Amino acid sequence: MDRKEIKERAKEFGFNNKWLIWKPILIVGLISAVINLVVGFLSGIFGIPDDSALNSLLTLLIELALLPMSVGLVSYLIQVVKGKKVDLKETLLSKYQKEYLWKIISTTILANLIIMAMSLLLVIPGIIYALKYAMITFLLAEATSKELESENIRQKSSELMDGYKWDYFVFQLSFFGWGLLCALTLGILYIWVLPYMQTAEIMYFEELKKIKSK
Repeated sequence: MDRKEIKERAKEFGFNNKWLIWKPILIVGLISAVINLVVGFLSGIFGIPDDSALNSLLTLLIELALLPMSVGLVSYLIQVVKGKKVDLKETLLSKYQKEYLWKIISTTILANLIIMAMSLLLVIPGIIYALKYAMITFLLAEATSKELESENIRQKSSELMDGYKWDYFVFQLSFFGWGLLCALTLGILYIWVLPYMQTAEIMYFEELKKIKSK
């Protein structure tokens, strides 16, 4: 895996296509913010405390409701990075179809529960499982309804990451300096860095698939 080459290509693409990548991210962020504001407002009206079990349940339900849109966002970004023309609205909402909805939610919940369980035992097993399942969202975003029915997405992610967990961990760490620079510029640098990082993640995923298919 040539991480340096991936990052160079990602930097060029991300810097030159900032709006294509930022637009869907901002839309999803805005929708999420509006929903949370409305729920918070209603909670205030009905006197639901912020630290109550009911409020925690509402927060969880919102996250689950937005999960298919988050996967749709990744699907859109993958196609943009591949140079394809794609309808933004249609792609963001595409995962709410019944053949995708339950599989996305159940796969994500189960993966997170396993990571949490491993993390409760020791930190290292939690990190290992987080790396094993690092490609789940990308796989869910690309999978057809038939593939979701016939394939174990968690297992597929584990197979992709087999032999590449440390490589991917180093790849993630290589953006640490950019994160510090973004903090020093009060987040302004994220205008350029976020598209770069999103593109790099997708290009790494695509390269990993090529390597594993040989």
